[in-house]
Amino acid sequence: MIVRHAYQQILSFVQNVINQLDRELYLKMIQKIPVVRLKLKLIRLLVPLTISQLSSDLNCDIFDYENQQHCLKCKSGYYLGKDSYYNTTTDRYQNGCQKHVQPTLCIEAQSEFECDICIQGYSTYQIGIQNLCYYQNGIDVFQYQILACLDGYVNQLTGTCVTNCGIGRYGNTSFNNKGMIETTLCQDCNSSCYECASKNECKSCKRGYYLKFIDGGNTGSCLLKQGQFERTIYVQTREKLETEAIIDGSIYQPYHSLQDALTAAYILGSPYESATITILLFSNQSHSMIRYQPNLGIFKNFDKNSQTTKIIIDTIDQQEEA
Repeated sequence: MIVRHAYQQILSFVQNVINQLDRELYLKMIQKIPVVRLKLKLIRLLVPLTISQLSSDLNCDIFDYENQQHCLKCKSGYYLGKDSYYNTTTDRYQNGCQKHVQPTLCIEAQSEFECDICIQGYSTYQIGIQNLCYYQNGIDVFQYQILACLDGYVNQLTGTCVTNCGIGRYGNTSFNNKGMIETTLCQDCNSSCYECASKNECKSCKRGYYLKFIDGGNTGSCLLKQGQFERTIYVQTREKLETEAIIDGSIYQPYHSLQDALTAAYILGSPYESATITILLFSNQSHSMIRYQPNLGIFKNFDKNSQTTKIIIDTIDQQEEA
């Protein structure tokens, strides 16, 4: 109720000003009154300045309140050109409205050959550096290049729409300044990626690389495998799990299942050109593939296409005998 009452007061105030005072006299009068200056801002939002005594630009739709010889928005079929209009009243050049090459088809234009919004029944099509209006059913349209697809991406190798860009490529969507889709194109992944979600967000890596995940997500960077590595980790089945303990696979803090040990082995070995991980099971126990520690299943490193980790599974007793 308070907002509605305030809104009605503003409208009443605006109407009284328009009815009682000349617009120019009113603007000069209130420049030094802070409280009323706030109301002036509201007037500018509610009552756009469509006529200016300081400009003879007949194609301007909205003028600037504070600098009324300047145009803010042109009428349909025109665009705002920088220093393109000579104002006879002020005897100087200023931004003015110039006719678009398709004044009857283009509603909002950026330049002579660039249209943002067309009238109903027409759409913008880019041919070279020109972005003009053409009839939507294609009768008047010469298809120079497909820039976007309705349910997919443009394969630039074939010039056709596809639902999946394939291995080594990803679908990228770009938007214009009005939030409308401008292009949907298949683009190449980073040279080390085998699959990717974007240019530098890899899902899997090419041979010789391993995937290092970023911030617990399912994408990351592909890093080159280097060097050799050997490690022994242990598995001991326990009836009561020590969930708060730091499980590192050592003989003092062993993993609780073979599954957890295998997961850790692949994580440890993935960054290396050659890795040997020995998993030793505590003897006289039943060992299963159940994952007791779910947090260990979150890969920090991932090696899908060039597995270079050798895993040896044995028992502590047999290892001692050997």
